[in-house]
Amino acid sequence: MPYSVDDAIKDVLKQDDISVGKRFAVTRELIARYERELGLEFCEDYKQFLLKVSQSFVGYLSPLRLDECMVSSPGELLDGVSNAREFGVPSEWLPFCEDNGDYYCLLSSGEVRFWDHNGASTEKWESLAVWIKEVWLEED
Repeated sequence: MPYSVDDAIKDVLKQDDISVGKRFAVTRELIARYERELGLEFCEDYKQFLLKVSQSFVGYLSPLRLDECMVSSPGELLDGVSNAREFGVPSEWLPFCEDNGDYYCLLSSGEVRFWDHNGASTEKWESLAVWIKEVWLEED
């Protein structure tokens, strides 16, 4: 059976450092507000990720987070998307994790692509679940 987003979420929760940072419960309503603001519809895997583990602390990578008040600040999704667009990330890609000016982005197909600020990159993962397993969880 292929590695699923549910498998990935379980693995993240096992490694989550719950002693770090302030957290709040992401809701479907908040996700819908972000979708409207960005003019994008998030895939269901990304919605599950946002609802269950987007505020988890694992390794050194921190996915762009949602803010209850939708206040643009470093590390927040609206701010990250805005910065990524300024640097040239394609508008059809959804940056969901920033790493020193580089971005991991979701495509409408569910594939994850790496965007390197230094130039072209061919790095990609077949799904968010595979990215979680091979990048986020393996980088710690």
